[in-house]
Amino acid sequence: MLNARHDRGVEAFERILNAVAGHGHRDPEALAAALGPVPRELTVAAHPRVRPFLLSVPSRTTGAVEPHHLVDRLTAYARLGITPGPADLGQALLRCGGGPADPDVVTAAERLELEEAPRVAAWLRQGGLPHPTSLREPEAGAPERSSRRRGARIGRRILVGHGAIEGRGVFPRRFWSLFRAFEPHIGCAHASLPDGRDAHTVAVVPWHPEITAARLLSGVASAADQNGRGAPAFLAAPAAADGPPGPAVHLALAYGLASVPDEDRRAAVGALARLVARGRLDGALLGRELAELVALGTLKVPLLTESLRAAAAHPRAGPGLWPVLAGALPGLLASTRPQAHAALLAIAADSARDPAAHGELPEVTALAQRPGSSQLLIQARRLRDTLAAHPATGQSWTPPHSTVVE
Repeated sequence: MLNARHDRGVEAFERILNAVAGHGHRDPEALAAALGPVPRELTVAAHPRVRPFLLSVPSRTTGAVEPHHLVDRLTAYARLGITPGPADLGQALLRCGGGPADPDVVTAAERLELEEAPRVAAWLRQGGLPHPTSLREPEAGAPERSSRRRGARIGRRILVGHGAIEGRGVFPRRFWSLFRAFEPHIGCAHASLPDGRDAHTVAVVPWHPEITAARLLSGVASAADQNGRGAPAFLAAPAAADGPPGPAVHLALAYGLASVPDEDRRAAVGALARLVARGRLDGALLGRELAELVALGTLKVPLLTESLRAAAAHPRAGPGLWPVLAGALPGLLASTRPQAHAALLAIAADSARDPAAHGELPEVTALAQRPGSSQLLIQARRLRDTLAAHPATGQSWTPPHSTVVE
């Protein structure tokens, strides 16, 4: 399983580490001999100073640790007279989140006969790592034109940074970079290319997919604006994370939907479906990002249209697609040639049959009023008429914890 070609997931891998830690605690020499040349993680776990089990082993497939599980494990440590490993405890605390823990769990943490008890109790009481303020950073200057030069970019990127996070002082120094303000390097090509291991990176802070997505966004973008190779497994991880998606996750999805590699686009459609099914997709936000990135020349309309057509046919993504299209069409029709969007208008007209679709899109109405019988105008009229048949009710969903500063 450890040498399998396909990753079995965060939970499975870390449970193996936990088992190795247990064997290493009981008989480190025998385990080291049995493992031989194995990954460094397992060698560390087999070190004789490791504890009998890990505090940070996930309770969920996302990497999250339930607060009561952490307190139960620390209770066992106290009973055995074992001091928690600083890095292991730090990782366990980062995986606890989602709001203040149950008061009974906090009380149990306060009563632990360990030096770390007050720190653990305070962390659980506050609900884990605070959510930083997101900083949306569009790239300045005129869009890059297409070029045959190897590694050349097109368009202009939009990336996301975040402010500093308080509380690093109670963590080992190796965690401090996580708490610093993050400033993305917009012009850096392939600086942080995601790969299959980044599902595990998301699991380090499962309640904060924005932190991970922001750091890897430049690499995700390269799959769309540099013909690069993305990481299909990465897009699935923030979509499944326990914490709320914000601007970085939605931008990663936007780049993914217009990525050049087919597998990246399929992965983006799958991530879109996951977010829709969980009620966590901000369709209006995603639509606006798609329109702006197309206007910047970063996303190619044919690839984006292909992904949105696949999303419309997806049983879980289709029901949540209309807000995306409603958010994207005004900007797309205003900033690019309308003739490029006949197929997209057809997808929108089908999606607008959803009873939740309502209201007028002035750009579509203006297009529909033009004389002619082209497919562009036919689909614009069909969309206009479908929307006119629905009452204007409902509001778009607004994600929690998504404070964005331009």
